[in-house]
Amino acid sequence: GRGSFGVVYAVESVDGSDLKGVVKRQKPTPGLLHEVQMMKRFKDPNILETFDVYLVHEEVWIVSESLSRGSLADLEKPIDEDRLAYVLTSTLKGLRYLHEEIRIIHRDIKGLNVMISQDGSIKIIDFGTCINIDDADKPKTLGTLHYMSPEVVLKRRVTAKADVWAVGAMALELLGALPYRERNVKTMEELRMVYKEKVMPTYPSKISDELKSFLDSCFKYNPEKRPSASKLLAHPFLTKACDRQVFLDYKGL
Repeated sequence: GRGSFGVVYAVESVDGSDLKGVVKRQKPTPGLLHEVQMMKRFKDPNILETFDVYLVHEEVWIVSESLSRGSLADLEKPIDEDRLAYVLTSTLKGLRYLHEEIRIIHRDIKGLNVMISQDGSIKIIDFGTCINIDDADKPKTLGTLHYMSPEVVLKRRVTAKADVWAVGAMALELLGALPYRERNVKTMEELRMVYKEKVMPTYPSKISDELKSFLDSCFKYNPEKRPSASKLLAHPFLTKACDRQVFLDYKGL
């Protein structure tokens, strides 16, 4: 297939096992090479695993695990709360690893960047916007509009808590909503005005109190009061998480 980043081939090893995805990038840019070197360090069940990288006729070929069931953006919405809790738990575990072990901020968490493997595992992908936590003092507006936290949009000091806000936005996405959709926010300037007024996102009416509490935690305006990914994993809502097989049985998958 062909994506915005290049051509994707499904291949398998010579012994017929372990289907892998091969992504061919057109140009070995410094940004791509930096991203690939970082990806090869990742060893976590909720992060895309990169097996190897090759330079072939001035093209970069990245060999990684196959994520054949698509992204969370492809799911029929809204999804049930037990399946939502499963997805959020896995995503937060991946972010905990990135924040605490690798010490990077993803900066573009959304349904399109969280994939589903054949066995139903949840995997974070696309690390082109990542930044080292120690370099995050340099204000820079980067990410996808409806998933950006107030501190990102207002160009204040950014921490790993920006990813936690994005998790809340992704949860709303999977419920069939998006932050500030009801206000018809379409531009960065419009979102900036919303954040200057400290308007918080609204939620679908038919959600549980536990899910509302989880979203409230994600959407703390002050990042210092927003929980880390690690602390958010202890939220009571996540105890609703179904097991992997129940998630795989979802009719919208």
